[in-house]
Amino acid sequence: MTIIASPASEVAGRPGHYYDAYRGELIVTPRGDGLETVNRITLQDYLKGVAPAEMPSTWPAEALKAQVL
Repeated sequence: MTIIASPASEVAGRPGHYYDAYRGELIVTPRGDGLETVNRITLQDYLKGVAPAEMPSTWPAEALKAQVL
């Protein structure tokens, strides 16, 4: 059996912020002696999480834009 969990509800008053820790869908599938876990996510949502972690917000806006384009 495969379990697909959709994103949790949006945080009240914070558009675009959700209560879950994952963007996209978390898919858990039994495989042999364990579980396979996949976070299926769009490229845009991936970039929302990875770009801020890799570049300081103090960098110029054009540098931040170039990183995600």
